[in-house]
Amino acid sequence: MKRIYLLASILFLGAFFAGCASNSISKQAKETVGWKNAPKWVLNGYDGEYSAVGSAPIIDKNIQFARSEAMTSARGELSKRIESKIKATLTKEGQRVDDKLSEKVKSIVSETTQHNIQGIKLKDTWIDDEGKNLYVLIHLDSSSTKHLKDHLSKQFETLPPSAFEDINAKP
Repeated sequence: MKRIYLLASILFLGAFFAGCASNSISKQAKETVGWKNAPKWVLNGYDGEYSAVGSAPIIDKNIQFARSEAMTSARGELSKRIESKIKATLTKEGQRVDDKLSEKVKSIVSETTQHNIQGIKLKDTWIDDEGKNLYVLIHLDSSSTKHLKDHLSKQFETLPPSAFEDINAKP
């Protein structure tokens, strides 16, 4: 009896952890939220270094307004991801990230992102299966990425260059 219980527990835990390790969304969940045909970048929330996804509802069939709102959302997401990467790297490097430093990071990243806004390019757009939401994928072009990395490395001299590489990678 104990063997059966132990075997069942092992199988359950194995299935549980296999499910947790998978980053894909089930077909049923995709269909429920209108993502049955969603591209990989919508599911992941990014597509490569210095990219982000934003979304907005389509109201009164106004695609242009939804695209503009989704672009704003994506730029904000890109800024937050850069900020998070820098804070995580600061912490990893042994610096205490208190409220004051956190605000400094946020301010510098926001200022730098605003300065590089011309380099943010719309790479792809997708409308969900129900036609209710629009998703955009943005990328920071290579010259703006270089400028951003250079500016951030000057502002945060104590961080290693890897802190400004792929913002999707764990520090």
